[in-house]
Amino acid sequence: MRIGIHPALKPQDGGIYQYTVTMLHALRDWTVGALAGHARCEDEFVVFAHDPGHEVLRILSGPAWSIRTFRPPWAPHGPTDTGRPPDPTRPRRQDDMRRWLLEC
Repeated sequence: MRIGIHPALKPQDGGIYQYTVTMLHALRDWTVGALAGHARCEDEFVVFAHDPGHEVLRILSGPAWSIRTFRPPWAPHGPTDTGRPPDPTRPRRQDDMRRWLLEC
C-alpha cells in the first residue's frame, strides 16, 4: 500500500512538530525492521514536504520512502470573487489535483 504523509516540520509548531518527528522515526524503524517483536513493514511511504531537504527527513531513506516537494499545480489561484455566493449544488472537479496525486 502507498501511504502519503504531509508532516508538520516547523519547530515553532510545538507538540505537533514533536509528534511528527516521533511518528516519522517510528515509521522509519518499522520499515527497516528495527521494532522488536514486529515484522518489517512492506508499505511504501510518500512524504509531501515544503522543504524536501529538511533535516528530519534525512533519516527517511531506502526503497520504502519517497520525498516529494509539496507544490501542487492547482495553487495558487487568482483572487476569489467573494461578491458572488457559492453554489453548493455544483461540485467542483479538481482533475489537475487528481492527476498530480496519481503521478506521485
